Amino acid sequence: MLQPVISTINHGTYLTGPLEKAFKEVFPPDYVLFGGNKNSEGVSVKAAVTTTTRQSRVVVLSNYNRKSPKIPLNHFHRPGPEKEMMLWEAARATSAAPSYFRPFAHTASEQVYLDGGIYHNSPILVADVESKAIWPSSRDRQPDIILSVGTGIDPRKETAVDTSVAVEALVSSVGSDLPIDRDRRSYLEVLMRLGYDHLINGLDSERAWNEWLQIKAPDPRNERRYRRLNVRFKGPVRMDKFDDIKKCRDAVTEQIDDTEILKIADQLISSCFYFHFEQEEIRELRNGGYDCTGRISCRLFGDSLQKLGAHLEKLSGPPKPGHFRPSFVIREIRPNRKRTRKLLEIKPDWPKTMRGEKKFAMDVPLVLISSERAETEILLKLRPDQEDKDLFPISGFPRRLQDDHKVILQERWGSQLIPHKLATKLNRSTTLSRVLTGGIRERDDSN
Repeated sequence: MLQPVISTINHGTYLTGPLEKAFKEVFPPDYVLFGGNKNSEGVSVKAAVTTTTRQSRVVVLSNYNRKSPKIPLNHFHRPGPEKEMMLWEAARATSAAPSYFRPFAHTASEQVYLDGGIYHNSPILVADVESKAIWPSSRDRQPDIILSVGTGIDPRKETAVDTSVAVEALVSSVGSDLPIDRDRRSYLEVLMRLGYDHLINGLDSERAWNEWLQIKAPDPRNERRYRRLNVRFKGPVRMDKFDDIKKCRDAVTEQIDDTEILKIADQLISSCFYFHFEQEEIRELRNGGYDCTGRISCRLFGDSLQKLGAHLEKLSGPPKPGHFRPSFVIREIRPNRKRTRKLLEIKPDWPKTMRGEKKFAMDVPLVLISSERAETEILLKLRPDQEDKDLFPISGFPRRLQDDHKVILQERWGSQLIPHKLATKLNRSTTLSRVLTGGIRERDDSN
């Protein structure tokens, strides 16, 4: 009875030729996954997908390189140039859903890949581990935003047991009657997992997200940095049933809150902006505080920046005194004390510059920092009815700007801690500042 199931999964229900042709139309067939296709005008976006080998090994395919963590969760695939995947091949490998399409055999690496969702229907854990490996200096910081988008769940399956438990029981029951070695047992486990996952994959995705979020345990101030969007269907939806697409769209239209979508959009826009400053632009004051000047820039380029400029223009009122304009709110976090607050309006000419010259760099005249332990917050206000508690911070905030100042000095002088008085003197060194400035830009850009 098992043999027909294995045969169907190995060969697939549908032809793979049309699927691969479609991938090549979307992803140019000469584009490699890693290196060689970089757009010099745009930002280097890190992208990765998961896939699975016949030996039940989870593999991360990516367009970037990074150091291996001390305890790797998955296998990070970074072969030599002669074995590198093409972009369309990575798409084929991660979507090689057995029982629908046959496994993807990558000739150069002599490896066979199956659907990436076998073990990670919701790849949030993989994404978390990868982000820490890519940006190790940011591992202890809160993310600007983590947005997880589900593919829908069937509420009738919410009492189902965990996939791993069910699969182990199935493999044990079948394996007790069959003489199978470890490799075949692993592949059998993959097949069983696939059959079971196709019934409750939505539920497992929700469970994976909730368990991961419980481990992260963000405090109330940071809970809204972690977002999950999903819908519940009234009944099961088959992956290959084209007629059910309307049912999926209707569920999204009925259940997704427009207010929630608007908040997420505002949060994503806010995270596109970041603050940076030159070494000589932060000074220690006699009262133990600091003052700092710098610039707010945008990490978007080209057409994306033009579209953001058009959006900011749309949100602005007529260019007359008293009319609302999007603005940055700069304040110090001072629990149980009155907060100092500065408002920097985005003048009407800035959105025009974003659309025409495709650039944005807004001077911040002065930020006052009351003490060495004080945190600064820069928020973006996009609508006149928003209160401060509803605003979202720009990238990397809140943080202690004076710590950035010390980090730069430590990066320049190795692990040796620079005495405070010497650090203040070094502030005034224009030559040194030119050597050290790049660190803060790279740090903020990578958040």
